[in-house]
Amino acid sequence: MLLEDRPKADDERKEDMAQCEVMLVVAPLEAIEAYASVLRDCQLKPCSIEIKGFSLERVIGLQYPELRQSGTYMVVDVHGAAADVSIYDEGKLRITRSVLVSFRDMEPTDPGRKSAAVGLFAEYEAASESDFEQAGEALAVELERMMSFYRYSLDNRTKEMARIIVTGDVERLADIAEMLNERLSRPAEVMRPFTDSPVPSAAYAVPIGLALRGRRR
Repeated sequence: MLLEDRPKADDERKEDMAQCEVMLVVAPLEAIEAYASVLRDCQLKPCSIEIKGFSLERVIGLQYPELRQSGTYMVVDVHGAAADVSIYDEGKLRITRSVLVSFRDMEPTDPGRKSAAVGLFAEYEAASESDFEQAGEALAVELERMMSFYRYSLDNRTKEMARIIVTGDVERLADIAEMLNERLSRPAEVMRPFTDSPVPSAAYAVPIGLALRGRRR
């Protein structure tokens, strides 16, 4: 056979095939069933399940249009038992994972207020603030690891993280954003409030993003 007529090798055939990016998401079936059972109890029929990262991207697209098209950014959604961290680039979700760090039941300590705790029990009030700072430090470390993994392990060395946007429904969200801003090399802030709306944007970012999806599956 002539050289140009020879059968193509497997590697050559693969190069001719159209390629696309695919995101693999793994979630516990028990968690999905728990949400689905609540909907069924409300006489609703669940048709599809969406991960938090997609809902957040829709809200960020509205609040930060300058980032959606050209920026690389991170969204940290903090709730009581964990924080869900997602990295986006050019309006697309690139990587998402859950970080086990707890900010539950950590009320702010007022330095000017005289403590009601005395004797042996006074140590518990100080411990609450210490636990809060330790949780913030642990979260900052995990975010640094995730940014390094995205840049170097996934071959995105030229991508600079423009901003870290913090959402969630915990009490001290602004304090968490401030801690991250101090500990990380990238600016961190609570998500911008909605214009002319009393709804706390950061606390309701996920359900609002899900609502923006509409009837699409």
